[in-house]
Amino acid sequence: MAASVLISEFCVGGAGLALWILIRFPNFGPKTIAGAAVAVVGAFAVGSVVPFLLQASITAGSRAGAFLALLGLVLPTLVAIFWTAACLLRAFCGLLSGLR
Repeated sequence: MAASVLISEFCVGGAGLALWILIRFPNFGPKTIAGAAVAVVGAFAVGSVVPFLLQASITAGSRAGAFLALLGLVLPTLVAIFWTAACLLRAFCGLLSGLR
């Protein structure tokens, strides 16, 4: 399997899980624009470290270690990035609904 296909599938899975969390727990997460923006910045900061950790786990371990690193590092990071972006969008939509 090509790496680009694998990453695309993980992105779709992470977005799906983030959407499920957003719908299943609507009161969970930041409600203000500032809080959601801080959460997005934090998620992207964590996401910037993940490639280095993934590279270290791939070079040091076996295929099983790489698979576990994908499930334990990449997928939760993608879920966090998509979920915080959705929380930011929800905060902006709440701002727009207050204008009526």
